[in-house]
Amino acid sequence: MTQRFLDEVFRNLNSNMADNPDIRTRISRTIARLERNIAHTHNNVQWFRNRRRKLQENITRCITCSGCANRFNCEERIPRILECGHTVCEHCIKELLEQKRGPIRDNLDSTILPAVSIECPKCTFICRFQESQTEQFSVENISVMISLESFLNTNILDAPEPILPIEADPLRGNETYQELHQKLEMLYDKEEDVFVNKGVEENRNKNLQNRAFSLLSCLTCLKAYENDAFVLKCGHTFCSDCLSRLFAGTTKDQPTTVRCPIIICPRTSSYQAGENCLKNVDLIDLRTCER
Repeated sequence: MTQRFLDEVFRNLNSNMADNPDIRTRISRTIARLERNIAHTHNNVQWFRNRRRKLQENITRCITCSGCANRFNCEERIPRILECGHTVCEHCIKELLEQKRGPIRDNLDSTILPAVSIECPKCTFICRFQESQTEQFSVENISVMISLESFLNTNILDAPEPILPIEADPLRGNETYQELHQKLEMLYDKEEDVFVNKGVEENRNKNLQNRAFSLLSCLTCLKAYENDAFVLKCGHTFCSDCLSRLFAGTTKDQPTTVRCPIIICPRTSSYQAGENCLKNVDLIDLRTCER
């Protein structure tokens, strides 16, 4: 349809219909439609780029320790969830515990690990560690561990590409047929370019979401977190609906033991009367920002 219309315009350049007002009106309307489509698609491209940039920043923050600003890893900086729900690396928790226990142990047997409280580096919440509890007592954030494999040795924050503004070039009303034909060709080319850019940005967004799937979706139902994300003591995180089904038939005023619904996870989680599952606050914040 596009090429036929251009051919029709070209045939009429030197024909008796060159001054036909109907032909000129049709061309003007087509130019106006193309300009609207280009501007709308251009805004979509900008929206996708801004959304991807925001998600990149949030993912980077989610897989980075708020205490030492280092990226989590599978060695000494294993991500662990504190009592407040924020994730801090194992190395930072160990240092915080040592700072609190050091002066106390000087007056006691060096083998004793007294009960202490540490402050979360992110929210300053006071997290309690009972006697003999080490940094490994905190629940491991397996969702973050899984995502680390997707972003291993990669820089999540890529350089943002400049978005050139669409320059308005309204019709004067006295253009020749040749000028109208040239403008049509230019607009059709520009429309094709912005549609290609839109497809590229959509694919980049989908690829980033797929790589961060373990951070954005429940590990059981595979649906995106809507409200809360809860983590069992084995380290796996689930949405509130899946957790409700898992604890169906149990009461909070009695001790409860549940088995992780992940098939490859053999661990069970035991909870005392009145004890609740920890919230995975970082994943909740990430999902909230991603919307």
